[in-house]
Amino acid sequence: MNNIITLLVEAILAFLITNIDDLIILLLFFSQINAQFRRRHIFIGQYLGFIIIIIASLPGFLGGLLVPRYWMGLLGILPIIIGCKQLINQESETPEIQTVTANFKHSP
Repeated sequence: MNNIITLLVEAILAFLITNIDDLIILLLFFSQINAQFRRRHIFIGQYLGFIIIIIASLPGFLGGLLVPRYWMGLLGILPIIIGCKQLINQESETPEIQTVTANFKHSP
């Protein structure tokens, strides 16, 4: 039970700390309210965006429940492998040169 309380406190603090910038942006939006840009637009956008972020993070959360914990640490190697592969298999970009003529004479 003590672990659950600690987890909830940490989750709430992490949420508050990571959303300080969001609060500042919302204050800026609220300062721009006029006849076409109303408060409801800000509220709808805020909640819609937050719901989309939660839905987008659910596959990672559910995947974390399926993958054993000792395999999770190996996921950090994946970006290193991708970067090394890109470094080794660099494709040299050859610039394509196009010639443009300015011949505007109309031939009948």
